[in-house]
Amino acid sequence: MKNIGDWGHEYIRQLEKEIIQQWSFTCDTNIKMLMPLINDIINFNCNHHAEIQACDLLMEIDLLHMLSQYMAKNTYQRMCMYLSSCSKYVDEMERTKIMKLTCEQYLKFHEYSRSLIAAIQMNDNEMVNKIFSICKDRSTFYCPK
Repeated sequence: MKNIGDWGHEYIRQLEKEIIQQWSFTCDTNIKMLMPLINDIINFNCNHHAEIQACDLLMEIDLLHMLSQYMAKNTYQRMCMYLSSCSKYVDEMERTKIMKLTCEQYLKFHEYSRSLIAAIQMNDNEMVNKIFSICKDRSTFYCPK
């Protein structure tokens, strides 16, 4: 099948549920077979205003790092805001992954202030310094000398 979206949103949601249910029982061979389907699902969701479902699927199967390749200029704000909200309800290790992704995406799309907030929430001094060095607009971060 070339376009899984032809079957509609409900079909995609059912596939997501089945993938999540079976993920922990899946061996490496089956994971490799599922990856094209997962990529198709994430791509469909990100192009059809279902970015939150894409985030949820990737968080559930612990492949959140894949999300960065699907974030676009018109979707990253909504996705980052959702991920930041989710970070409050997970353990510290998962929270760090989520906030790092959020910080990097804000930085990628030149939202230095939001990226800085995420870096401060992670207590990542190295990232804070990096953001200050990357941002060349003095009006964004006013620091009197």
